[in-house]
Amino acid sequence: MSARVDKAVTRFREPLDEGKRISCAQTVAIAYADLAGLSEKQAMDLTAGFGGGMGKRQTCGVVTAMLMISGLSENGDKCRKIMDAFEEKTGSTMCGELLGKYTEEYCSSLVRCASELMDTKVFG
Repeated sequence: MSARVDKAVTRFREPLDEGKRISCAQTVAIAYADLAGLSEKQAMDLTAGFGGGMGKRQTCGVVTAMLMISGLSENGDKCRKIMDAFEEKTGSTMCGELLGKYTEEYCSSLVRCASELMDTKVFG
């Protein structure tokens, strides 16, 4: 496992202020922030609303983070490829569908999957 994958998985659900935790989207974003020219704080702020499928169980937070970081790092042409690969590995890009099959504990494996795709298909 790469250091970035390890960082994303380890930081997932890390406690923040006021009882909040780092979301799935934020953990993927902070692991690759420097490659997109962002500080960790900027990545956290940018992806704050994307966990839990944008809070409405729509597009999975790790997918939105992958797309955002890919675009900011001038790898936007790889977005379709990583979305397709994520869907092939997990069965969906929709948070509600993924959590309908699994529990929220499954989210850490989605963080790992997204980070591995970032390593191999975007920055590999």
